[in-house]
Amino acid sequence: MKQETIYELKTRKLMVEYLDLKDELLKKESYSEGLKKAIADVAKQYYDEYRGYWGKIRFNNITADDADVRIGKVKVRFWGEDLAVGICVAVDPSALDKSIKWTEKEKKLLNKAKKLWNECADAWSLYNYTELKEVSEQLVLLKNEVEIVKEYTYTFREIELQNQKNICTDRLIIGKRDGMDVLLSMFENKE
Repeated sequence: MKQETIYELKTRKLMVEYLDLKDELLKKESYSEGLKKAIADVAKQYYDEYRGYWGKIRFNNITADDADVRIGKVKVRFWGEDLAVGICVAVDPSALDKSIKWTEKEKKLLNKAKKLWNECADAWSLYNYTELKEVSEQLVLLKNEVEIVKEYTYTFREIELQNQKNICTDRLIIGKRDGMDVLLSMFENKE
């Protein structure tokens, strides 16, 4: 009986220590997740400044080198320990290659896309980006598989973050024009 009581006391003491440690680990994990969210929020604020900016690039080889494109949305999130920045770009549907033979359904969708694009042409942002993305998703499923909205994703690895690599940078490559890289810094606000 005495022997059982000693072991019972030892296991209870160890269990209390384990539960304290578990609580501490949960607090640290929660704090860590909070820091990751804060980092992503700051980076998103930085990149959101570019929403609505205009640029000229060759888009998915379905336009000339000087097609008007616009930044429609920015996504910043952690995937595990890596930070991912997504710059979503839409192309002016009027700039698509004229030699493409469109089906009737594609023509209707392209007309809708042109209308959505023109609605925002003078606005500070591409406020109907979501609708434009939906049209793009429908176009991809049809004969010509044309994509008028594309997301460029840049991943900053954990080791880069530890080495204090700048995650808020305008040096991200957002396509090509005349065989040269077009950087985010080359996009401009047309107000």
